Amino acid sequence: MKNKNFIIFFTVLWISKCAFSYDELSFTAENFRLGDNPAKDSSIYTLTTNPAGLWNIKVTEIFISYHILYPNLTDKTKFLNNTAGLSFKFLNSGIGFSFNQFGIEEWYIRDKIIISYGRILKEKSKYAFGIKFFYDKEKYYLDEYMIQNPVFLSGNEKGYFSLSLGGLYIFDQQNYFGLTIENINQPDTGFYTKELLPLVLNFGYRYKNERLKIYPSVKFDLSTKKDYITNLAFEYDFIVFDKIKLSPSFCGSYGSRDLIRAVLGFSIQTKLVDISYCFGLDLMNKLDFGGQHYISLNYRFVPIDIKEEKVSKEEYDFLMKEKLKLEQQIEELKKQIEEQKVLKEKILEKPQPTETQILPTSGYLEELLERLKKLEDKLKEKTNMQQQPTKTQQSLSVPSLQNTTPKKRYHKVLEGDTLPKLAEKYYGDPSLWKKIYNVNKDKIIRGQLIPGVELEIP
Repeated sequence: MKNKNFIIFFTVLWISKCAFSYDELSFTAENFRLGDNPAKDSSIYTLTTNPAGLWNIKVTEIFISYHILYPNLTDKTKFLNNTAGLSFKFLNSGIGFSFNQFGIEEWYIRDKIIISYGRILKEKSKYAFGIKFFYDKEKYYLDEYMIQNPVFLSGNEKGYFSLSLGGLYIFDQQNYFGLTIENINQPDTGFYTKELLPLVLNFGYRYKNERLKIYPSVKFDLSTKKDYITNLAFEYDFIVFDKIKLSPSFCGSYGSRDLIRAVLGFSIQTKLVDISYCFGLDLMNKLDFGGQHYISLNYRFVPIDIKEEKVSKEEYDFLMKEKLKLEQQIEELKKQIEEQKVLKEKILEKPQPTETQILPTSGYLEELLERLKKLEDKLKEKTNMQQQPTKTQQSLSVPSLQNTTPKKRYHKVLEGDTLPKLAEKYYGDPSLWKKIYNVNKDKIIRGQLIPGVELEIP
């Protein structure tokens, strides 16, 4: 009996040590099946990994996650690893709360409470940052054998706080780079010896092309300078019945301590509910009997679209030509009204007989503007190009005889033109390409410039 207690006791210590070393536990199926990648964004699950991802939370969400670890152990040991979480949008930021319980029934329990905050630095910025606080409380349940062990001379419970930081660099909607710094304050976690929670750096990248997403990442444990984990995950989206998104995934991991892991999983997403499942197997771990099973359920309080409506290039080009024609008519009308204003001022200064040209009224301009607005709405409805909430663009106002219209620069797109090239031409800095992109979103298809289209240069 003592031998069995001895084996279980040191199994518990080994598992808890691994949990707080180079491979921190994944709290959800979503995180586990994509390799805990810190560049993952727009999900409630980021509150347990990279809190910067909370910047793009659109609606209030809740999730629960249930894990089955090593179900085929011969001694029938039962592992716990369950999580619940909540995230919501607050002003221009996102806030999340999570509770995780990990352990072995009647032997060891670790409760973790996480509070995460994430936001983008400023509107239209490429940088998002986040901060994560968590409180851990560990407890060993002692029997007669364990009471005699010197490890527990100072007690069998320990609680401590820790702090982590996260960041995202947003190249564009297709490319993200993420970084997390875990356990910055490195609290003492040992019972008998003074053990520190290791400082961990986690780098990740996300590439999205149409429905395919690729997530490479690497994690370093800086406390030992030896431990590392590399992950490469793939995810592909299938749209079923126009209402369901099915996304199978695969993640391969390789690291120190002979870590070789394979994870197969999938997620099913509807407008309100997401379900994720994955199965992970540590190929070099002799204790890994029956693998690791993760399942998560996520619920949104407001439905979101899961499908981006596509529009053919021919239809888009036709709508764009109609829009450009209307814009040209509006500009001509503005010029005529401005000329009328100048003429009126001259007449008021020195009255004299003159022939005045009969110009279109402002009502005609309003009609053109209304037609233009309808075309813009149709383009937005067709292309669905904006993937995140943005401030409503200011509507065009009817110019009056008392207001002058500022002159605008325009560039007619030629073959070979790109946004960075235009930014270098007009601003001397190719990195300022987003200034041109932001005012011409409805004229650009998936980042590509259409020859012949006239772009506004702000």
